[in-house]
Amino acid sequence: MKPIPLLVNAAARISKKGAFHAWLDNNHKAFRIIRPGSPEEMSDYCSRLAREGTPLVAVAGGDGTLARAAQGLAGTATELAVMPSGTMNVFAREIGIGSHNFDAALAAIRQGETREIDIFEINGAPFIQMAGFGPDARAVQLTTPHTKRKWGPLAYGFSGLKACMEHHPELTLRLPDGSACRGHAILLGNGSLYGGSMKLFRHATNSDGILDAIVFHSDSASMVYQIVKSLLFRGLHPDRHCAEYTYLRIESASIESAAPVPYEMDGDYSGTHESGQSTRITRAPGSLKVRVLNRL
Repeated sequence: MKPIPLLVNAAARISKKGAFHAWLDNNHKAFRIIRPGSPEEMSDYCSRLAREGTPLVAVAGGDGTLARAAQGLAGTATELAVMPSGTMNVFAREIGIGSHNFDAALAAIRQGETREIDIFEINGAPFIQMAGFGPDARAVQLTTPHTKRKWGPLAYGFSGLKACMEHHPELTLRLPDGSACRGHAILLGNGSLYGGSMKLFRHATNSDGILDAIVFHSDSASMVYQIVKSLLFRGLHPDRHCAEYTYLRIESASIESAAPVPYEMDGDYSGTHESGQSTRITRAPGSLKVRVLNRL
């Protein structure tokens, strides 16, 4: 079998000396390792490999790294194979590989099948699993590479507590028909999982052309309570109406606010939505081919 290009994100938490490199030492003959020097270079490498007709590209890193790879692979015939070596690895869990389960990732490459998944964009930048405006994005913004290396997934919890103590301005999610929904936090799901293995978007799937959106109307503490409660019911339900949140299933939308609001995509701080700006959420024109395990 010809070695598979493996793009490694050197900044991912365990892509340094540790479990992943120990595993790779035992399986190095299966791969041709490439180390992009930046997120932009990751996208460029993937795009170049797709143009060259490479059938399969493996990418090692977390959800943000995979989103960068998707930017270069979406709409092409080249498949993405996931090596989940990041901190949370939500997308890898979503497609059944799991977090840091490199043997399962290799099994997906060798015996798996191809699934085409939707890609959504915020102002033209892609995300593959989730995005958020408000408190959760602020928590991501407060989580530094140092704290992720030191605490792993717990780093997001510590930052989340800090974010909950801050004031968060009101946001408006505006739909194409002109209707609007207002709240202090907006979470977007292109799959059912959020923040690791927690099922938040109960019926969401990444292959139906629909993006699930939850608008939380109250303060950060209420949002955290609803997310924790969702653990008991395996996710929030789109048909359940309550005063704390509104659950929508959308194809596109825009977000507005009267004050600057941070936003994140796939667990990476992505910027600030400025007051008076309209941030567009759209579905990308091409799907992404991903190698998954047969049990899905």
